[in-house]
Amino acid sequence: MQNIMQNGTDLERSQVMEYFSENQMKEAAYVLSTVPTHCFDPCVENFSRKYLDDKEKRCIQNCVHRFTTAMDRVGTRFAEENSDPNSPLNGAPAK
Repeated sequence: MQNIMQNGTDLERSQVMEYFSENQMKEAAYVLSTVPTHCFDPCVENFSRKYLDDKEKRCIQNCVHRFTTAMDRVGTRFAEENSDPNSPLNGAPAK
């Protein structure tokens, strides 16, 4: 992979970037699709009302905030690891 990005043709590099772009979109869609189950199910207890009460709203807001903060941290950490040439993600042997 690193070879293609360094020594590949423009077309090869473009194809690799397109592949990663598509996969990132799929991963983002998957992550976003898990938020309702992850946050709604534990926070909403009463289905007899048409609207959420303040406690349920607060619970969902806090859950979504924690979830997005965690996902941001995972993304940042992955980017840090991916930029390290000695990382196993870049073909270096595992320690």
